[in-house]
Amino acid sequence: MGGAKRRVALRPEPCGLIFRTLLRTMEGILNQCFANGSAGYRREILAYVEPWSSLQTRVKTPTVIWPGGHDSWTPPIMSERLATLLPNAERHLLPELGHYGALQHALHAICAYQQR
Repeated sequence: MGGAKRRVALRPEPCGLIFRTLLRTMEGILNQCFANGSAGYRREILAYVEPWSSLQTRVKTPTVIWPGGHDSWTPPIMSERLATLLPNAERHLLPELGHYGALQHALHAICAYQQR
């Protein structure tokens, strides 16, 4: 586990628990995705790059998006577009962070929100 991931996982509960659960969930998704070869992964990637215009009718839940300004996996322009498509979206650009730094920030914001 990388340094940033290790620091988050060792924090007091519930953030550490949430992060470990997130890692197990992601591991499960990847295992399931590749269980029968690469077809599942291919479907996910194709869904990722397809137009997102149908999201307006499918997603009703308020959504908060925390993109990293230095994210090379999902550049900030993608989150800008996503925020315009989702009817109840808030976008909070984290200009100094990359993909996993933004994930770590979001995790702590979610924990703080849940502890209110």
